[in-house]
Amino acid sequence: MQEEELYIFEPDELNEDPDETISARPAFAPPKDRLLADVLCEYPTAIVEYMQHDTLFQHIEEEKLNDKVGKCIFRFRKRNFR
Repeated sequence: MQEEELYIFEPDELNEDPDETISARPAFAPPKDRLLADVLCEYPTAIVEYMQHDTLFQHIEEEKLNDKVGKCIFRFRKRNFR
């Protein structure tokens, strides 16, 4: 694959007729993401299709940072990444 191919974006488009567009839209499962669901409801022609992916991260209680470490990291990031 050439590097230029990574930057090619040729999105699918829906028909301009709103009545035809809604019925022509592929049926997909309701999104788990609330923001995406809101966008699909409020702007039905804004998104042609989407793919749901499994989460890449799992919430593991043992890996959770305690408050002291979390505050320290926050201060570090604020100080070094402005």
